[in-house]
Amino acid sequence: MPSLLVFPSTDKAEFTELMDRRMLSQTDVSRLTGVSQAWVNRIVKGGRIPSFHTLQQLADGLDLDAAERALLMRAANYADPA
Repeated sequence: MPSLLVFPSTDKAEFTELMDRRMLSQTDVSRLTGVSQAWVNRIVKGGRIPSFHTLQQLADGLDLDAAERALLMRAANYADPA
């Protein structure tokens, strides 16, 4: 089940890089997306990844473009969204 997988270090780095490019803290990401700061921290630290639904929340809340959204989904071992 994907929710038990862990972001490989290169993929968590991609998420951190996305936050850095947008100059967002973990608190900012939580506020914008409705995803708890604890989950955001787990992603950044390379802990367990959230469900597909939560990844969609992150993508929607951060207003990710198609390429960024696909990168986030691939990093979590989900197929690219259609």
